[in-house]
Amino acid sequence: MQNITKITLDSENFSFFSPPKIGEEVGQVLTIFADGRVDFSAGTSTEEVRHIEKQVDASTAETVLGMVAEKFQQPDDQMDFATDVGTWQLTISYPDRNAKFTGSVFPNPRLSDVSDTIRKVTAIPDLWVFDGIQLY
Repeated sequence: MQNITKITLDSENFSFFSPPKIGEEVGQVLTIFADGRVDFSAGTSTEEVRHIEKQVDASTAETVLGMVAEKFQQPDDQMDFATDVGTWQLTISYPDRNAKFTGSVFPNPRLSDVSDTIRKVTAIPDLWVFDGIQLY
């Protein structure tokens, strides 16, 4: 497997049937770098309301990046897609290219283990990841 330099997960939790309340987060961007840097930001429709930068162990970060890469082997992999729920866009960055994937923010058994691992490793409160479940 080619070395991954980082992953960026851009999640949006917006639905027309349940629009966000004023001041409620509607977007989150999480970037995990191979060297262990973690950058997170969350915002409302008008402003950034949270920004977290932290460092995790580099070998742990590489394990997470490897887990993500295993789940997303081909750029054309089809993810389950639901309407009127939030969406996520994942970018896996390699030294010479980027691979992009899109899906819906809802429980997906295929991605639950990687979602849980990312939450545990980053310890960021109310992190949506792929499934939208806010456990940590």
